[in-house]
Amino acid sequence: MLSTFSFSQKTIGFLIDGDFNTKAVDELEEVILNKINQHGAVNLFLEDDGIENFTLSAVIQQIYFKHKHALQINKIAIVSDMKWAKACVAFEKLFLSSTIKHFAIEDRLDALSWVSDMS
Repeated sequence: MLSTFSFSQKTIGFLIDGDFNTKAVDELEEVILNKINQHGAVNLFLEDDGIENFTLSAVIQQIYFKHKHALQINKIAIVSDMKWAKACVAFEKLFLSSTIKHFAIEDRLDALSWVSDMS
């Protein structure tokens, strides 16, 4: 399941739980593209709110999407205590020109502050 919230015109947040698969990524991409079409460049806040399963195809799909739209995505905050999420951030840094940063769940407020800062 995917919950979406905006805390500024250019920053959109997602709470992700359940399965992180290509269907979930398709939903993410649709919301992000709508925000990009409205405001140009955006920031993303993605929080693991109980992801139970994830697929490699979903991870690759979302990396490709972020790479394709790198000029429209300024910052990405990934909030999760899962080791695979931290590893994905390290991997994504190799391919993305967007600024991406991993935060532990307990540092959620720092992540929100960091990603919403437009500087």
